[in-house]
Amino acid sequence: MTAPTLTLIRNGSFSLLGLILLAYAAAVLATGRPDPVSPILPGAAGILTGIIVTLTARMATGKAAGIAWDELTRATWRRALTGGYWVAVWLYALFGLGLYLDLVTPAQSFAAMGTLTGAAPFLIFLANWVRGRV
Repeated sequence: MTAPTLTLIRNGSFSLLGLILLAYAAAVLATGRPDPVSPILPGAAGILTGIIVTLTARMATGKAAGIAWDELTRATWRRALTGGYWVAVWLYALFGLGLYLDLVTPAQSFAAMGTLTGAAPFLIFLANWVRGRV
């Protein structure tokens, strides 16, 4: 497997996971239910993404994996994780206000905040990929 193929699989998997988690959170907020679809879906998507990324990295040569996970990719991922942290911090304020104003229930907040916190780094990474920075 070549480095561009490995990069495409990793970035595509990360992007799809971020979009699945975002869609779940949006469904929670749109329907008003903490479980609009099976709550196993976000976790299963994360596990599947981990398996796909790990197996493709193992199938690639050491050189291809090194190229795909170069310093720029690692720095971009670190920035995505940092951004995800701040998204999580701000979600507490937003959902705290929503709870105070009775716009959401605690169960909805828990489900939406959990999936949005998980989605944030992957969506930030996706935004960097779309801009050609990864």
